[in-house]
Amino acid sequence: ELVLGFNKFTGELPYEIENLASLEQISLMNQKGVMKLSGPIPSFAAVPKLTFIELQDNSFSGPIPTGFLRDQSATQVDVVINLSNNQLTGDIPDSLSKFKKLELGIVGNEFQNIPDSLCGVNAAAWMGGIVGALNDEGNDGCNAIACPPGTYSASGKQESVDTPCTECGSLRFDPTIGKTVCNSISERAILMNIYADTNGEDWDYDD
Repeated sequence: ELVLGFNKFTGELPYEIENLASLEQISLMNQKGVMKLSGPIPSFAAVPKLTFIELQDNSFSGPIPTGFLRDQSATQVDVVINLSNNQLTGDIPDSLSKFKKLELGIVGNEFQNIPDSLCGVNAAAWMGGIVGALNDEGNDGCNAIACPPGTYSASGKQESVDTPCTECGSLRFDPTIGKTVCNSISERAILMNIYADTNGEDWDYDD
C-alpha cells in the first residue's frame, strides 16, 4: 500500500511509480497545500495487482492515459478508481469495461461523455449496482457515474433510481458531465472560446 493522502505534496508524480509491480492500493487524495499534485496521472499499465486508486481532490490534468490499468487482470474483484475533482479532460477509456465491479469517480473534471460500453449490461454491478438499477428502469445507467451535460446533483451523479440529476438551464452551453452546481456560461464566453479554438486571429475580414 502507498497511503499518503491529506499531506502537502506538490508537483508531478515520479515516473518510477509505474514500476511498483506489487502495489495493490494507492491513496494520494486531497493534498492540502496551496499547490497540489499536478500533471498527468500515471497509467499504472504494468501494475497488475492495483485495485484501489484514490487521486481525487488534486490538480491532475490531461487525459486518462492510454493503457490505463492495462495489465490489471483481477477483473472479478471490487475495484475503486477515484479521479474526482481534478482538471482531467478527454475520454473515459472503454477498456475499463473489463471490470465487473467498479466504483468510478470522475465528477468535477472536464470530461464530456462516457462510452456506452461502460454503462450497459456488463457494467450492471458498477457503482454499487446503481448502473444496473437505472438500466432496469429504462434510464441511462451512465448517470450513476456522472450527471449528463445540462444537469447536476450534489454528488455530481445519480445515486439512486429515485434521485435523478436535476435539469439546470444555465448549463445548457456547458458540455461537461458530473456537475455539482449550475455554472452560468455566457454567450460571449462561448463565442470567445470558438474564436480561440479556430485561430480567430488568423481570420480574414471583409469590409
